[in-house]
Amino acid sequence: MYSEDPEIPMNQEPFNNSNNVSFNNFNNFMNPNEEEPTEEKTVAPRTVHIGNLEHNYKHGYGKNEIATSRYSSISRIPRIIVSQLIRLINVYFIIIIVLSFIDGVSPTGKFTTLGPWLITITISVLREIIEDLKRQKQDEAVNYGTSEVFRNGQFVQTLWKDIRVGDIVKVRNRQYFPADIYIFSTSEPENVCWFESKNLDGETNLKQRQATKETIYLKDNAELLSNFCGLIECNSPTKDLLHLKGSFFFDDNYVILTPKQLLLRGTKLRNTEWINGVVMYTGIDTKLMQNTEKVKEKKSHIEDLTNHFIIFIFFLQILLCGGSAIANGVWSTSNHDVWYLLFTATGIVEGGKSFLTFLVLYNNIIPISFYATIEVVRFIQTCFINNDVEMYHEETDTPALVKTANLNEELGQIEYVFTDKTGTLTQNAMTFKKCSIGGYVYGDNSSTNTNSNNNNYDDSNGGASGSGNGNEIRSNEMMSLEIPISPTYHTGITNYDLNNNNNNNNSNNGNGNGAGSSSSSNSNSNYTKQLIPFVDLNDDKLLEDLHAKNEQSRLIEEFFYVLSICHSVIPLQEDGKVSYIATSPDENALVFAAKSFGFEFIHKTTKAVYLKKNGVEDLKFELLNVLDFSSERKRMSVIVKTPTGRIMLYCKGADSVIFDKLAPNQPNADTSITHIQDFGYQGLRTLCVASTQLDERVYQQWAQQYHAACSLTIGLDVPSQLEKDKEIERVAELIETDFQLLGVTGVEDKLQEGVPETIQLLTEAGIKMWMLTGDGQENAINIGYSSGLMNENYEMIIINERTKENAIQELNRHVGEQIILQQENNNNNNDGNDSNNNNGGDDDDGSITRNEERNKLVLVIDGGTLKFVLDDAVGFTFLRLAKMCDTVICCRVSAHQKSKIVKLVRKTFAPKTLAIGDGANDVMMIQCAHVGIGINGKEGNQAIYAADYSISQFQHLGRLLMVHGHHSYRRMSKLICYIFYKNIVLYFCQFLFAIFSGWSGQTLFETYNLTAYSVVYTLIPLIVYCVLEKDVNERTIYQHPQLYKEGIQHKYFNHFTFLQWIANGFYHGFVAFALVYCTVVKSNPFTNGQTQELYAFGIIVYSCVMLIVTLKLALETHHWTWINHLAMWGSLVVFFIWNVIYATINTTAVGSNVYYAIFHIGESAHYYLLLVFVPTLALWRDFTWKYVYRTFLPDQSHIIQEIQRKNNNNAANSKFKDDLDIKSYRPNNVKRSTSSYSISQEGSNSIPLKNLKNSN
Repeated sequence: MYSEDPEIPMNQEPFNNSNNVSFNNFNNFMNPNEEEPTEEKTVAPRTVHIGNLEHNYKHGYGKNEIATSRYSSISRIPRIIVSQLIRLINVYFIIIIVLSFIDGVSPTGKFTTLGPWLITITISVLREIIEDLKRQKQDEAVNYGTSEVFRNGQFVQTLWKDIRVGDIVKVRNRQYFPADIYIFSTSEPENVCWFESKNLDGETNLKQRQATKETIYLKDNAELLSNFCGLIECNSPTKDLLHLKGSFFFDDNYVILTPKQLLLRGTKLRNTEWINGVVMYTGIDTKLMQNTEKVKEKKSHIEDLTNHFIIFIFFLQILLCGGSAIANGVWSTSNHDVWYLLFTATGIVEGGKSFLTFLVLYNNIIPISFYATIEVVRFIQTCFINNDVEMYHEETDTPALVKTANLNEELGQIEYVFTDKTGTLTQNAMTFKKCSIGGYVYGDNSSTNTNSNNNNYDDSNGGASGSGNGNEIRSNEMMSLEIPISPTYHTGITNYDLNNNNNNNNSNNGNGNGAGSSSSSNSNSNYTKQLIPFVDLNDDKLLEDLHAKNEQSRLIEEFFYVLSICHSVIPLQEDGKVSYIATSPDENALVFAAKSFGFEFIHKTTKAVYLKKNGVEDLKFELLNVLDFSSERKRMSVIVKTPTGRIMLYCKGADSVIFDKLAPNQPNADTSITHIQDFGYQGLRTLCVASTQLDERVYQQWAQQYHAACSLTIGLDVPSQLEKDKEIERVAELIETDFQLLGVTGVEDKLQEGVPETIQLLTEAGIKMWMLTGDGQENAINIGYSSGLMNENYEMIIINERTKENAIQELNRHVGEQIILQQENNNNNNDGNDSNNNNGGDDDDGSITRNEERNKLVLVIDGGTLKFVLDDAVGFTFLRLAKMCDTVICCRVSAHQKSKIVKLVRKTFAPKTLAIGDGANDVMMIQCAHVGIGINGKEGNQAIYAADYSISQFQHLGRLLMVHGHHSYRRMSKLICYIFYKNIVLYFCQFLFAIFSGWSGQTLFETYNLTAYSVVYTLIPLIVYCVLEKDVNERTIYQHPQLYKEGIQHKYFNHFTFLQWIANGFYHGFVAFALVYCTVVKSNPFTNGQTQELYAFGIIVYSCVMLIVTLKLALETHHWTWINHLAMWGSLVVFFIWNVIYATINTTAVGSNVYYAIFHIGESAHYYLLLVFVPTLALWRDFTWKYVYRTFLPDQSHIIQEIQRKNNNNAANSKFKDDLDIKSYRPNNVKRSTSSYSISQEGSNSIPLKNLKNSN
C-alpha cells in the first residue's frame, strides 16, 4: 500500500460546505437501503468520446467552471439593489419617501425618512455585496486550481475551468478530483485506490474504488494513452450518487459501468500515488453540484409572531390615518367659510389629501430601524456564544459555533429535545470490555462459568428468555454504527500507531509456541493491560483457556480469527510502522482486541489477509469473497482459505440475524442469549461472532452463482442498481447458513462528561427528553438509567410488536390504563388533601414525593413497532401515550424514522423542538427540528454541516439553552415590544396634537429630532440593554432551572403581552402630551404673558417623551453595568446637547424653525417641573403595578430574583461561583453507588426491573 507523502502539494479544496446544503442524497449514498431511491428525470443519455474531443464539443456539455455566487461582476450591484427595493418593508418606505417629496402632502422634511432609510438600505446592500464577493472568491479559487490533463501526448497542468468532458486526467495523492472521473488505472498493483469524501458527506473514513481489469494495461504509459480511443454511453447527470448506468466500448471490449469505478468531484485521493481516468461529468453536471441545494431557511417563533404584529401595527397606522383624514374632512367642511384658511377644495377632497399627509406623518410607527436593530443584537449574541469559554472544549480545540443566528431566541423556548445516543450522550470511544466465548464470560477478572445463570433480573418482566430460541431476542436491525463494514458506510476515521508494541509482542512470545506456558500467559496479560489501547479486558482466565489446547481454546482462537479478518480496517505502512485506519470506533476496538491476544492484523489486499500470530508466526488467509455489510443484512461475512487449506466463512453481526442462521443443537445458544442480555444491561454494545467450514464442492457451486449475480448487466434500460444488489444479497443468503456460534463481543461506549447532570438540568427546566438510537433495547435502557433519563422509581412501558393490529391494541391499552391511573391519583390526592385538613396537615411530605415518583413513566418502543405507528392515524395515539410519559426511548430506529418522529411531534403538539446528534444518520432529524445541534464527534462533520449550532460536548447543551437561550429569549422579546412601544409614545403625541391643530397634518416635532429618535437617541440604549440584560445570573439559573419554563410558556412574548406594551405606549403618550398641553398652552409660562411657540412646545413634549421611554427601559433593567449607565443617560445628554447646538444655527436650510427655542424654553420654570412630573406621573402606574405584583402576587421568577438579591450579600461564602458551569450542577435523583455497571460514570446502578411493564 502506498504510504502518504505529506510533502506532495495539495490543490485547492474544491468545496467548503459552509452553507446549509441538503445532504439527503449523500446520506443515501452511505446508507442506500434506508432511503427511497431518488427519482430520476427522463433525459437523453450522454455519449462521451475518448480521444476525440471534437465530438464532445458538439454535444455542448457544460464547462467545468462553477459559480456559486449569485451575481456576475457587472450585474452584482444593480441586482442586489433591486432585490432590496422589492422587499415589502422597503416598498412601504419608498412610498413614504415619494410622498414626502410632494409639496403640500409631506408635513415633515424631505429627508426625515429618506436619510435613515438610505443608511439602512446601504448597510443591507453592502452586506450582501460582501457575502457575494466571498462566494466569487471561493469560486475563483476552485476554478483556477490545476490538475494534470493528457494533451498532445503528455500530461500538462491545466486549470480546472478548462477541463472538458472526455479529457484524460491524472490525480495524485492528496489532490482533489476536478470532475466526476471514471477510473482507468492506478498506481496500486491491484488497480485500487482510496479516497476521502468528507467535503461531500462529512465522513472522514476512507473509501475504496477499483478500476476494471480491462483497462489495467494502460497504467501510466503515454504512448498507450495517446492511442487509446473509446466510447462511453451513460445516463444523464443525476443527484443520485449510487446511480451510474451505461457501457464502455474500446478495443473490441465491452464493460458495464458501475459506481465502483466512479470518483466524484469534491473527494480527495488518499494512500494512492496516482490514478488516471476519463472525465464524464463537469461543472454543474457533477453529482456534487447537483446536490448543492439550499435547505429551507428556519425562522424562530418570535420572528413569525413579529410578522403578524407588524401587520397589526400597519392596520393600526392605517386606522389612525383614516380617522385623522375623516376628521380633517369634517373639520374642513365645518370651517370652509373661514376666509383666512384659504380652502380651495371641498372637505372631502381635503380629507382625502390629508390621508397621504398623515401616512407620511405617522410612518415611523413601524420603526425604520427595526430589522437593523434585531440583526445587530443577534450578531452580538452570536459573538457571545461563539466566544463562551465555558462551551470551549480544550481537548479538541473546539468552540461553540452559531450558524443560524436568527434562532438564538428559539433556544429559550425548547420543549422537546430529541437526542442521539452514540457519540452524543456517549463518547463514541469504544473499549473492548467483555466477551462470551463457548458459554464462558471473560472480562470480569473471574473464571465463572456463566452456564449457571447469574442474572439479577426477572425474565418474566420482559427481555429475552434463556430458552434458546433466538427469535425471542428483539433486535430488528444492526446497531447504529456497530459494524460499519462497507468502506462507504458512514463512520469516523481513527489512526493508531501499532509499531510501538511489536517489541513487547516478540519478547512475550519469543518461544514461538504461542505463549503456551503459564508465565507467558501472565506476560501477555500484562502486555494487554498496559500497551494495547481500546482494550480493557482484565481476565487471566482467557489467556489460560486460549493456550489450553482443548475445545475451548479452539473456539477462542477461531473467535479472534474472525475479529482480525472479518472487518474493513485499513492497515497503513509508513516508515516501517503500521497504523490502522478504522471505519468506526467499534471496528477499531475489535481489531485491537484480537491483536492484544496475539492475532495481529498486518496487511490486506483484495486477495489476501495477513496476520501475525503471537508476534512471530506470519499467517496468510486467502480472501475468496467479501459479503459486505448493509442495513438490510445487518452482518458482514468473509470467505477465506486458511493456511491449512480449509475454506471458512467468518461472520459477525446483529444477534437477530446470526441466531436465525445457526446450525441446530447449538450447545451454547441459550447461555449466549443470557450473556447478550447481561452485556446489554451493562451498557455494552454486542455483536455475535460465528463461523462455518465450507465443503469445497459446495463453495465452488455457490461461487459461480455469486459471480453471475455480481456480473449482472446493468444497462440504460434498467431502473436502478438496486435489483442487482438484491440479487447479490439473495445469493449471499445461500452460503450463510449452519453457523457455529463462537461467542459475543461486549464493547463499552463511555458516557460523556456531565451527561447525567445536563439531562437532569434540562428535565427540571420542563424539557421533555427523547432518546432516538439505533442500538438495541437493553443497551438503550441501560444508557437511559446511567444518563439520568430515568431512575429506579420510573415505570417502564415497553412496546415491541410485529403487526400493526397488535401495535394499535397495545397503544390503546396503555393509554386507557394511564387515564384510569391518573383519575385514581386525582381522587387519592383529593382524599389526601381532605385527610391533611382533618389532621392538621402533619402528613409526611416525603410520602407525597414518593407517590409522585412512582407515577413517572418512561416509554420504550422499538423501530419495528414505529413502522406501524408513524402515520397520522396511529401516530396520534402513540403521541398521546408519549405525552403521558416523562421520557421516551426509541431504539433500533433508522435515520428516516428519527426524522419522522420529529415531524410527527412538531405537527401534532406544535412545540418547539431541538434535535442533537453527531452522525450522518442524525442529519435528517437535525434538519426537521426547529433547532438542530451538531456535535463535533468522531463520525465526521456531516451533522455539523446540517446543524444550526455546533458544540463539542453534550453537556454544553445545558449552558446553550439555560443561559444563552434563556437570556436571548427575554432580550429579544423585550426588544420587539419596546421598539414598538417607544414609537407609539412619540407618534400618539403627534396624533393628539392633530386634534388641536384642526387635523391639518402639521408636525409637532422638528424634522431632525424625528429622524434621530429611532436611529440615535433610543437605539443605542436599547441595543446595550438587549446585549447585557440578565434577569438573574448564571448561578441562579442553574440553581433554579424552572425559570426556563417561562420561555416554553411564551410568557414574555405573546399577543396579550404585546398588546399590553402597545396600550402602555398609548397611555404614556397621552400623559406626555396632555400634561404639557395643559401646563404650557393653557397657562402663561413667562412673566411677560408670552406663551410657547409651536416647535418650542414640541421640544418640551419631545423631552418628556425621551425621559419616559428611557426611564421605562431603566425600569425593565435588572442587570446594571457602567455600559448601561453610559448608554442610557448618555443618550439623554446627547439629546440635550444637540438641541442646544442646533438652537444656535440660524439658517433656513438647517435650523431656523428651532432657532433659540431651547434657550427660550429654559427661561421658564414650567419646563423643569414638567421634566420631573410628566415622567413621574406616566411611570407611576408601571412602578406601582410592578411593586404590587412582585409583593402580593409574585410569580416564580420574582421569588427567585429576591432569593438571588438576598444571597448576593453572602456570595463570597457561596459554594457556587458566578461563572458556574454545568459540571457544578448536581442532580438530585441520579443515584451514585459503586457497582459493576459498565458505563464509566461515578458509580451507577444496575437496572431495576421490578416496575417493568412489557406489552408482551
